[in-house]
Amino acid sequence: MPPEMRFQETRKVIEVANPKQTQASDQIQHQLNDIRAHTNVCFRELKEAIDDLVFYIDLTLQKTQLFTGESSLPKTLQYPAIRDFSAKFN
Repeated sequence: MPPEMRFQETRKVIEVANPKQTQASDQIQHQLNDIRAHTNVCFRELKEAIDDLVFYIDLTLQKTQLFTGESSLPKTLQYPAIRDFSAKFN
């Protein structure tokens, strides 16, 4: 029997045996889903802030390098890099 079916069968037995426990379990699951959604929003905002910060640091390094005439930085840092931090949050 697949795990999902086992879970559903177990849940049916628990619902019949103790409806209060099922209600509490549903409430906890709802709270966990809310927390997960909020956490995903926070991570997304943090990722955007880090992306912006990295862009401005690269831009500042480029301008500083052009102003001072130094070329000791690798070529990859001379222009703002396009970074892909495509983490997926569930």
